[in-house]
Parts: sequence; structure tokens; C-alpha cells
Amino acid sequence: MRGFDSNNDPLSEQELLELEELLVSNELPSGSMNLDALDGFLTALVVGPVAIAPEEWIPVVFGSEPDGISSEGSAEKTMQRIAALALRYRNTIAVIFRQDPETFRPLFELSTYACDEDAECAVQEWAHAFMIGIEMRYEDWVPLIEMAEMTDEEGEQTAMLLGPLLLLSGRDPRSESLSGDQREQLGKMVAESISDIYRFWLPFREMNEDDCQ
Repeated sequence: MRGFDSNNDPLSEQELLELEELLVSNELPSGSMNLDALDGFLTALVVGPVAIAPEEWIPVVFGSEPDGISSEGSAEKTMQRIAALALRYRNTIAVIFRQDPETFRPLFELSTYACDEDAECAVQEWAHAFMIGIEMRYEDWVPLIEMAEMTDEEGEQTAMLLGPLLLLSGRDPRSESLSGDQREQLGKMVAESISDIYRFWLPFREMNEDDCQ
């Protein structure tokens, strides 16, 4: 894919709708993310311990490894437009956390769905894509993961940060036995978990930024 648009302005409501429609285009690879998944994926990139270059994460939006996309023919303009909007969407999420992490809400919490099944599916897609974001820099996420596995009080508190996401994404074996009410309650815990994860990694991000200067 060619270079990315340098426009960092927040997305307008109309542009967000445009992005949602483009992501379900028949021209895209079958593994492309929808808007709920993209929101979860980008949130993981924003709140994580290290920055990831757009050249690496944008192909993942289309279900491909970096350098694995062939954007030829009629799909090229669609994918380029999605890449530009997704980059600005990522920056929009980052601004929320820089200004006030407590105001963050996952997209599924701000959306309406035709039925409970669609809503439940959106939450699962969001959480699953968040885990994909973690996997892009899994080694850097290890300090949080290892702390969550500890059996002391601090470990139990840290486990609460990733617990809702693991359960909702299907990565936890207990996921299959969750009731609809339990999934709904876990979904309500996501915003607070994400804000806490952002604060957990804040010293790491600041240290990484200092190293790059």
C-alpha cells in the first residue's frame, strides 16, 4: 500500500459512518475488521505499552500480515481511504485518553443494535480485536499478564483488568458457560478496565518516549 494521509483531525460523525460502510465493502478481504472490531483493536494499540507504526497495524485491519496486502484494481482506493480514516480514528481515541481516560467508552456502549444477539456479537468482536492488538506486542504486555497471574491481592486486582476482555473475547475457557446476563455485566466493566490498563502502562509509555528522544 502507498503512504498514509497525514491529516490527524478527529473523525466527523459523517466520516465515521463512511468508515463503517467501507469496512463491509465486498471489495475487501474476507478477514477485514468491521467497525466494532476496529474500535477494539485501535484501543489496544492506544492504551498499550509501546507505539506501533501504521505500516505494521493497518494491514492487520484487513486480516493480513504486514506487506501481505495486494491492493490492486478497484479495491485500492477503498483500502487507501479506510487506512486514512483508521489512522485518524486511532488518533481520535488517543486524544480521549490524553485528555481524560475516565470519559472513554467502547463503541459498542455508544451504539444501538437491532437485537440482543447483534449487541452480544459486537461486544465479542470488540474484545477479540482488542486481544489481537495485544498480540502485536505480546512480549511488551507480559508484565501486566504475569502480574495478573499472581495469587496475591495485587495480582487479583490486576487480573480484573484483563478478566472481562478475556472472557468476552472467548480466550478464557469459562467463556462458553457465560449467560447472556453475565456477558452484559462484563460488557459494562470494559470501559473501567480499559482506563485502568491505560494508567497501568502510562509510566512504561513515558519511559519509552524518553528513550526515543
